[in-house]
Amino acid sequence: MPAREALLAAVAKLDMIELCGRIVSNPERNAPRATAAEVFALAKATEGLWAIALEASLLVSALERS
Repeated sequence: MPAREALLAAVAKLDMIELCGRIVSNPERNAPRATAAEVFALAKATEGLWAIALEASLLVSALERS
């Protein structure tokens, strides 16, 4: 299995709520221990959140102008 497919398969198995809770509860200990799949999943989640925030901002701006 190519590395990209292996990474995506590992990401698909993650419990994001558990991962975030683990890192938030003790970032000094748990953040450095994050696997490549966990870091990738968190980056994709952050990217998705920013996309939602930007869309919401554009919507509010458009509504304020009308």
